[in-house]
Amino acid sequence: MEAAWEHWLELRAELEEAGTAFNEAAVLGIQQGHENELVCGEWTLKDVMAHIIGWDREAVSRFEQFLLGAAEDLSYDIDSFNQRWVNEFNSFSRDQVLEELRSGQEQLQQLCSDIDREHILRDARYCEWLEALRDHYRHHTGQLGHEL
Repeated sequence: MEAAWEHWLELRAELEEAGTAFNEAAVLGIQQGHENELVCGEWTLKDVMAHIIGWDREAVSRFEQFLLGAAEDLSYDIDSFNQRWVNEFNSFSRDQVLEELRSGQEQLQQLCSDIDREHILRDARYCEWLEALRDHYRHHTGQLGHEL
């Protein structure tokens, strides 16, 4: 069981590293003037950042529900979920979106640091979510590296 806790701690560090790498790639893309270029299908760099914000916020919401013991498993209409967040940040400036991204990452990291060993040992979904978020950041960082 202690392996789950150690895995959680590793995932937290890996998520933070993956988030930092994504932010650096996004900032570089902005500095190079690529913010309005398509980098992921029909999404611009700003759209990808908005999409990441949405999933980070969803993770915070889910973790808060897990902590209360009230969370049921959910399924998502991925395309609708993603489009909702792209639309929500459409009127934001690139700097506002970048600030929201960083703020959301800090909120998620803070919440993760507050989750104790007992919760991690009882519910594998915490680690499942962090694995998915880490991989998500890595995926989009790779896209930015290839497209910009």
